[in-house]
Amino acid sequence: MTCESDKSVDLRDYPNDPETKESVIESRREALRELGFSDDFIGKLKKKHKTLYKKESIQNKIEGLKERGFKDPIKLTTTFPSTISLALDNIDRKIEGLKERGFKDPVKLITTFPSTIGSTFENIDRKIEGLKERGFKDPVKLITTFPSTISLALDNIDKKLNVLKKLVAHYNLDLDPIGIIEGFPVFLGLKIDKIWTTARIISEKIKTTDEVTNTKIKHLLFNNLENLILATRTETSVNLDSLMSESKRIKKQELSKAEKRSRIATLPDNDRLKKRYFRGYPMKDN
Repeated sequence: MTCESDKSVDLRDYPNDPETKESVIESRREALRELGFSDDFIGKLKKKHKTLYKKESIQNKIEGLKERGFKDPIKLTTTFPSTISLALDNIDRKIEGLKERGFKDPVKLITTFPSTIGSTFENIDRKIEGLKERGFKDPVKLITTFPSTISLALDNIDKKLNVLKKLVAHYNLDLDPIGIIEGFPVFLGLKIDKIWTTARIISEKIKTTDEVTNTKIKHLLFNNLENLILATRTETSVNLDSLMSESKRIKKQELSKAEKRSRIATLPDNDRLKKRYFRGYPMKDN
């Protein structure tokens, strides 16, 4: 017994007919392929929804997403598979709720960070309020610029903010930690170990406090960490400016990460920068 179309087929009507079930499931699998979904995605979807979804249901969801302004529903669904099971009414409520909270382009926000569509308003409100309590002037703008902020725990944000606060306080720098993050929101996505290691590098190379600026901190944080560490251990690297120049020179050597890590490992065992680096990036990660 075979089935040419699954448009109106409910597999519950065939509880004892595995041949028909498999035929319908294969039809649905092929329909997903035709729509543009990869076999890898279909395989993952089948683990959660063993009979997959009717072709008509998927097509309606794709068209509905396009009507709401999503340019690539396939990519959105592939990135955040739960989208496929959400009713369009629920998606409408999420878009409207985000607008009510001050997000000017919810569709762009969701497209950039698809997990937003699965975040509850309770969690989003808690994140906005938590950011305000910490001194951020415009949490909505911060989240819009770096949407992954939605998924970051406030404790995680506190740890990163505290590193900057300690650096500023210790050297009496004329910098605002909140302002640094607001100017470079991607800072919140950095690994805490990179921030701590970079802070140690800055503390080693500070000659005068007025040479430390937001822009220099940004350049250091988004520089390759291994290049920076190797640069700090050269005789020509005497301050922040020469450190960045030396880092660029090392970058041009096009060394592999493994080679750079091996060179860092040859530094003396009592080298504090080496120890801080390998605490966050153990050799087994090679």
